[in-house]
Amino acid sequence: MKNQMFCWYVKYSVFLLMVFSLGNVCYSSLSEIKLEEADARSTQTAQNETMMARGTWVNQWLFWNRADDDLPAFGEFVSYDVPPKFIKKVSPKYPPRARLLGISGEVRVNVLVDKLGRVRDVRIYMDSGTGVGFEAASIKAARHSLFSPALRDGQPIAVWIIYSYQFILGK
Repeated sequence: MKNQMFCWYVKYSVFLLMVFSLGNVCYSSLSEIKLEEADARSTQTAQNETMMARGTWVNQWLFWNRADDDLPAFGEFVSYDVPPKFIKKVSPKYPPRARLLGISGEVRVNVLVDKLGRVRDVRIYMDSGTGVGFEAASIKAARHSLFSPALRDGQPIAVWIIYSYQFILGK
């Protein structure tokens, strides 16, 4: 039985190798692939603009959820009039190892909140120093949170904020 499985695996591997090598022969050079990708991107941009003109909520969601290029770099200070506020605050799970050992602690995280209030990046600002998993739990909780965006002159902007998670036994 093992011999038959091995033979089948070898035949399948050879088949895949042939299919992929034939696929590479179809394109004579990498520049042709890049040209096709550029055409597809320009077509997609035109489609996005057309969808926004139609105004349906699905199309607007697709349009506004594209990647933002104007996110501040890590640690870059951006002034704002109104700070981001939690819309959905996710509490971190207490790590089982910390509960077992009876350890409490605090972790501070840098959170990048974009102009839609989504968390785009999370980094440790100050760790607990315990090594029992408070940091991972804090990052996971921050990533699943949702904010109202920061405002400057009434316009939403992306900013870095610092948030503290407290881990206290009995809570």
